[in-house]
Amino acid sequence: MDDGQYDGMSGLQNALTSLIAERGVIVKISTWPWRTETLRSLPSAVALPVLLYLASRLLGCYLGL
Repeated sequence: MDDGQYDGMSGLQNALTSLIAERGVIVKISTWPWRTETLRSLPSAVALPVLLYLASRLLGCYLGL
C-alpha cells in the first residue's frame, strides 16, 4: 500500500470477506448437544407434574378424599 500498488487489493478483499463469513458461521455453532429451547422447557416439564400431584393431594386432604 505504501508503494501505491493496489492491484492485489481485490483478492485481499475477497479473502477477508470470506474469512469474516466463515467466522460468522463458526460463531453460530452451538457447543451444547441440544437446542437452548430444550434446556428452558425442561424445568416446566418436570415441575408441572409435581405441582399437579401436590395440588391433587392438597385437594384430597381438604375434601376428605
